[in-house]
Amino acid sequence: MIKRAKVEDIEEIYYIEREVFLNPFKKDEILNDLKQSYAYYYMYFIDNNIVGYIGAYKVLDEVQIISVGILKEYRKKGFAKELLNIFIEDESVKILSLEVSVKNESAINLYSSLGFLKVGIRKGYYVEAKEDAYNMLLIKEIDENISY
Repeated sequence: MIKRAKVEDIEEIYYIEREVFLNPFKKDEILNDLKQSYAYYYMYFIDNNIVGYIGAYKVLDEVQIISVGILKEYRKKGFAKELLNIFIEDESVKILSLEVSVKNESAINLYSSLGFLKVGIRKGYYVEAKEDAYNMLLIKEIDENISY
């Protein structure tokens, strides 16, 4: 079951954040996001237990995925893909972007399989881990009337 997160869900999201990420977002950062109209967090539950979540910012027709976290024992079962599809299948969304560690091959493969393309590298993006990140982009609809 997938449900949209609310402020009251901070503990469940923060639990996943701490379990999954080497350098997790701070609890108050996530809480602040949950209070914003442009922030969309969805949680994935199995038998009433949270196993993962996705966080994103949506402004007009663009979505910036900021975090996708699935507990280790539930990875490679399609849950992250289901969460990403919330935004991919949203007809109002035309462009999706995200950053992913250049070392995170499984995530890169997942994003690539969904149509995301590597469009750049952000040097030193993960400061504490001293890692670069790929900037990946999925453009669902191209406006051919735009000239460059």
